[in-house]
Amino acid sequence: MAPMGTHLQDKDGFVTQELIDYLEERSKGGAGLILVQFSSVVPGQPTLGVYSDKQIEGLARLATAIKKHGCAAFLQISHLGAADPTRPVSASALSSPLFLSRTLPRQLSIEELQALETAFVEAAQRAYQAGFDGVELHGGYSYLVASLYSPHLNRRRDIYGGNFLGRMRFVEHVLKGIKAKIPDFPVGFKLNAHEHVPDGITVDEAIEVAQYLEKMGISYIHVVSSHALDIYCRYPEVPCIYDGQAHIHLSNLSLAIKEAVSVPIIMTGGVNDPDIAERILEEGKADLIAFGRQFIADPAWPRKVMNGEAFRPCIKCNVCHSREVIMGEPVDCTVNPEARRRFVVQRSRLANHKKVIVVGGGPAGIEAALVASRGGLSVTLFEATDDLGGNLRLACVPPFKKDLYRFLEFLLNEIRKSPVELRLSQSATSDCLIREEPDFVIFATGAEPIHPDIPGARTGNTVTAVELLEKPAEYIDSSERFAVLGAGKVGCEVGWYLKLLGKQVILIDTLDYNQLLVDEHPFVRASLLTRIRELGIPLLTKRTCAGIKGDKIKIVDEAGGVETLSVDTTVIAVGLEPRRSLITEFSSCNPGVEVICVGDCVE
Repeated sequence: MAPMGTHLQDKDGFVTQELIDYLEERSKGGAGLILVQFSSVVPGQPTLGVYSDKQIEGLARLATAIKKHGCAAFLQISHLGAADPTRPVSASALSSPLFLSRTLPRQLSIEELQALETAFVEAAQRAYQAGFDGVELHGGYSYLVASLYSPHLNRRRDIYGGNFLGRMRFVEHVLKGIKAKIPDFPVGFKLNAHEHVPDGITVDEAIEVAQYLEKMGISYIHVVSSHALDIYCRYPEVPCIYDGQAHIHLSNLSLAIKEAVSVPIIMTGGVNDPDIAERILEEGKADLIAFGRQFIADPAWPRKVMNGEAFRPCIKCNVCHSREVIMGEPVDCTVNPEARRRFVVQRSRLANHKKVIVVGGGPAGIEAALVASRGGLSVTLFEATDDLGGNLRLACVPPFKKDLYRFLEFLLNEIRKSPVELRLSQSATSDCLIREEPDFVIFATGAEPIHPDIPGARTGNTVTAVELLEKPAEYIDSSERFAVLGAGKVGCEVGWYLKLLGKQVILIDTLDYNQLLVDEHPFVRASLLTRIRELGIPLLTKRTCAGIKGDKIKIVDEAGGVETLSVDTTVIAVGLEPRRSLITEFSSCNPGVEVICVGDCVE
């Protein structure tokens, strides 16, 4: 399991019971080795910590919980360097596209680096005392260790810079220090195999670093890469749903390193399919593969694969990465509501009920029905259409959403083999629900398209994005020229889909370009906008639609200038709003029945 952060530590970086439970569940699920998340060797960083002897007791409980299920446990020892939000430091005081922050880091003095060498050695000793099987020295991305051996980030002229040996001195001192204190304790290294910046680490230089590490007795090398000048895939190990081939780049890098050294090589990044993982191993591109987000989506996926069972696939939405790394909040998952123990508290609300009605057969309704059914309750699910999946089914229509389609297939298979009673093509009404005499009603009625107040927006030449995806043959085949109102996630995806079908497409939005998709994970945002640019789809920003009449659409810019476009069909993609009329009606008439709302119908 890859060392993905969870933000489940306490405010001082100490282990919590929730973190123990979270990682133990992944150990039970069949992981062979868990690389425990970024653990800082100094206080004050918003990560797990290994900077104090007081932390050994909690770390020992964590290591014991992981290892008692036959899984090995390594602790990743690290320092944020320039990524420290309050005290950014680095090998040199310079700005770089590798740094996510625009704050110029302070250059560390020789004395400070020597003190940090000691801090890393002592951190390894604490991991050893806590019962871990080894440590991984984090030399990836633009964190402190990486900044010291990177020719792009290290411009020093003292003993810690100037040439290759100078840049490697910090790592050498740390490794020698650990070996001197605990000679037989395995130490791995997370290595930048390519920085993709001028004067940065290239594959050839990464090979030189790897060979030097091998001479110093490194136990394994964990290969990563930074795409600083390619922000839509800045870290290829966390590619988003639109970057389905990122694993090819990383597996080729790991192969280059593997061919140059004899120590085991770990490859990571974007692999959520066991068949792809097996192929990478069979082709000799790596010795081990580290999975991160897939373990969040389904903690037991390795055991399920070995037993021939279906597992819940990661859809690469990057919500987990966004919450932990960008927002500094505990890890969560779009497809796994039980990613953390807090869900047990929500599930306990069902404990004293026997008959549960679920209204809505989208992903939230299906998941709620499965959870209630696993609790031994009688569950009936009402769905107004003859298909399950809701808007998720429509989101899977574009061919570039294969990971999302795998998740839809998983949900449909799970609900069909469950004891949940399915009532398809049955619209639930308040009277209908009352006749069922439920103890508990879960509303998962979803959301419906917003219809903007634009003259002509409900005429025959307009269609919502939802309608277009529901009946592509009806709305797409008969038109060649499309205007899409709204360049949010849905609008951009629809524009991309139409362009793949050979249609002429133009995207229109009221926002400035820099404000588009700002609520999305930055890799998702940049990836989607990059695809729009690469496909040559015109994107008109800061424009308002003033009216639609026949095949004409009137657009007004911020200066009041008017432009008339000729299109065959206008697609409305300005957002969704919760569908709540039934919820309001039922709740007001049946105050004695407990009700919960899940999914997109939640206000």
